[in-house]
Amino acid sequence: MISQITSFAQRDNLTSRALIAAIIPISFVVVLVFVRSHVGPFWHWYLSDPTYFYLLDGINLLNGDTPGHIYHPGITVHAFNAVILGLGNLHSTGNIQDLVLADPEKYLKLLSNLAIILSASAIFLIGIIGRSAFGSWLPSITCQLSPFASSIVLKHAFQPKPEALLVFATCLLIAGMLCGRGRAPVIPQPRILAVMYGVIGGFIIATKVTAAPILILPLFLLSGFAPRLIFVAVSAIAFIFFFLPAIDALSLFFDWLVKLSSTQGSHGGGPSGFVNIDEYTKAFFKILKRPSIKIPLILAAITIGLAAWRSRQSQIQLNTDDMRGIVGISAAQLAQAVLVAKQAAAVYMIPGYMLAVMSVLLSLRILWAVRPAKFDNQVSSHSIGALIVMIFIVGQINGIKKVASHFDVLRQYAEELDYKSHPQCARIYNYTSSSPVFALYLADFATGGRQSRAMKSLSPDNHYWINDWWTWKPVELRDWDGEVSFHEVRNKYPCLIFHGSKRHGAEQFLKIQKPNLLFQTTCSSGPEVIKTVGTSCKPR
Repeated sequence: MISQITSFAQRDNLTSRALIAAIIPISFVVVLVFVRSHVGPFWHWYLSDPTYFYLLDGINLLNGDTPGHIYHPGITVHAFNAVILGLGNLHSTGNIQDLVLADPEKYLKLLSNLAIILSASAIFLIGIIGRSAFGSWLPSITCQLSPFASSIVLKHAFQPKPEALLVFATCLLIAGMLCGRGRAPVIPQPRILAVMYGVIGGFIIATKVTAAPILILPLFLLSGFAPRLIFVAVSAIAFIFFFLPAIDALSLFFDWLVKLSSTQGSHGGGPSGFVNIDEYTKAFFKILKRPSIKIPLILAAITIGLAAWRSRQSQIQLNTDDMRGIVGISAAQLAQAVLVAKQAAAVYMIPGYMLAVMSVLLSLRILWAVRPAKFDNQVSSHSIGALIVMIFIVGQINGIKKVASHFDVLRQYAEELDYKSHPQCARIYNYTSSSPVFALYLADFATGGRQSRAMKSLSPDNHYWINDWWTWKPVELRDWDGEVSFHEVRNKYPCLIFHGSKRHGAEQFLKIQKPNLLFQTTCSSGPEVIKTVGTSCKPR
């Protein structure tokens, strides 16, 4: 069997290259569909923020309105969703807004499918370009494994939100990195490479600003002042281009950046100041402890030091592409950790995690090049590389199972609490709640409240929300029409059901509104809690 595969690969024609390059992308699609099959609907609390936000802002953009949730800024996701929904509208008999609001899960799954296919296409591109750049399939396939570097990537790559497009864009960046390699590069002109890097860079910043530090990498890959200047200029122009769908909200986006940089807490919260040094330092080193960052950085440091020592001792000629790549990736990963530590969340490091595979590959290539002469002909570099890749794949299979199991547990928690029971009671949600109604409410609120009237006609009258979305703003009780009086709601319904998370309990709201109110029962399922007044609760 192995000899047949080897023989097929050695034919090295266009068909065989395409088929081999398609193995990892197809595996990527299968893995993400498998993981997604365990997560449940997107309105569950661990998915609704922010997938529902981007779905509604896609509608806003399609309606000619400025997106309301531009804090990531995520403009590429808004535009992507708007284009797909618009194309869907061409083949539907009803208004696309009404169709989406009536069945948001259907359209979120469609957007998820297309996001997965988009990233898989970029992975395929890596395989084709990598084969030309390295002249061998093993390093090319290794590069294709970049999205499998961390379980964090697999948890988010199927969700129609910025992280999915960051996986796509980071794959394009890796493909660009391969385009400039070797004595006969795929793109030999540095200025063309600079333009390509710039377009990708603008796309990345317009998708998620926390990924901007990885654009340090092209500065190391490009040679000379002019290509680097072109890269920076094109990145700025491309960012403005990709931001055009939300250009009216540009000042709002920059105001948000000012707020983030002028408060010590995450997401604009906490006391004034840039950072709390103690908390920031802890967050920074916590990020560096993750294997997808720690291992490549340590290996890169050892490799660079050993290569420098060996080149002085033996006059070894090092591969400049490998050296630039490993230094650039290490600098990019550290820079991203510096930025993300201010708003510490593992999901923000996805581009850095994906570059880990490239970093390890380049380190191993350099270490093999500077090996002592006594190791010559002892073992094949391809044998060692194949063994490492197999160990990585086996380890990631176990990691994929853990991701699916993680989502299984969360789904079971969310489904244990019945959001349809007691229709005679007022249902009062707070962040975070697993409920189709609350998912739409929070998304509508975060995107400017433009679909409130349409949603009101689709939702029962007994649903309310404790709006604790912004931590620095006063908490209020709302319905689709705006703020409402808690005392009026209490008098209108014979019973109350509070549904939210332990982190943002209803007690915080009731301390002000009705401090003497006693709960009859409390049901808990994972991070979600239901508390009742005038009735009882129990898991389904």
